[in-house]
Amino acid sequence: MVLIIEGMSTLLSMTGYGRGESEGAGLRCIVEIYSLNHRFCDITVRLPKNLLALELKIRDYLKEWVNRGRLSVKVDFRYTPDYIPEIVLNKSLAKRYYEMLNELKDELKLLDEIRLDLLLRLPDLFEVREVTDDVERVWPIVKDAIDLAVKGMMEMRRREGEVLARDLKRRLEIISSLCDDIERRCSELRESIPQKLKERVEELTQGVPIDESRLLAEVVLLQEKRDATEEIVRFKSHLAQFSKMIEGGSPVGRKLDFLIQEMLREINTLSSKVSEALVSQLAVEIKAELERMREQVQNIE
Repeated sequence: MVLIIEGMSTLLSMTGYGRGESEGAGLRCIVEIYSLNHRFCDITVRLPKNLLALELKIRDYLKEWVNRGRLSVKVDFRYTPDYIPEIVLNKSLAKRYYEMLNELKDELKLLDEIRLDLLLRLPDLFEVREVTDDVERVWPIVKDAIDLAVKGMMEMRRREGEVLARDLKRRLEIISSLCDDIERRCSELRESIPQKLKERVEELTQGVPIDESRLLAEVVLLQEKRDATEEIVRFKSHLAQFSKMIEGGSPVGRKLDFLIQEMLREINTLSSKVSEALVSQLAVEIKAELERMREQVQNIE
C-alpha cells in the first residue's frame, strides 16, 4: 500500500487519532495512533514482546509523516480463523534420542523395541513457529495498518488545523485594525506636538519672547522621541509574514510562535515610547489577541 494524503498544504493541528487494520499470513493487525501537541517529535510504540524489533522501524517510518507532536502508537495482533502455525520437527534431536535409547537398550540387554510413542513423549522434538516470530514477514502487514491509521490521524489533524487557521485569520484582522488605529493616533499625536509645546512654553514664560528656532528644535526632538513608525512598520511586517505562513501550511508552528513573540516585543516597545492613554488601551487589546493566538499556535505542527 502506498500512503497518499491529500490536502496537506494547510495548517495541521498536532491533535488527532487514527486506526488501521490489515490482514495477511493468517493475522489481523490493528494499529491505533493518538497524537497530542509537543515541542518536538516524540513517538512511543507499544508492541507484542516478540515484535519489539519493529519499534525503531515504526518510529522512523512515522517520522516521514510527522514533524512535531507526541504520538502514542499501539500495535496489536489477532489470529484469523484460518490461521495455522508452522510446526517443525527437530529430526536431528529425534535421531539422537533414538541412538541414545538404543545404546541404553544394548547396555541393559533389554528386549523391548523402541516405539514411536516413546520418542514422541520426549521434550523439544516439536517447535511451534508463530508467524509473529518472523519480523520481516510481519512488517508489510504492520506497515499497511500504519498507513491507514496515519491517513485517519492526518485527516483529523488537517480538519482541526483548518479550524485553527480560520480563528487565527480572524484575530489577525482584529489586530490589523487595532494597529491601524494606533498608527492614526500616533500620527495625530505627532501633529499636535508643536502646538501643545508652544502653548505650554507660553504658559510658563508668561509673555516673555520665545526663541522660535529653539522651540522648533525641541519639537523635532520630541517628535523623534515619541515616533513609533519603526515599531509599526516591523509589527505590520510580522503580521504579513504570519498571514503568509498560515496560507503556506505546516510545519510552521515554531515560526508562528516566534513571530508572536516578536509582535509582543514590538507592541510593548511602542506602548512605552508613545505613552498615551488611547494608544496604551489599543496596545493592551492587541496583546490580549496575541496571547490568544499564542495558545492556538501551541497546537500547530
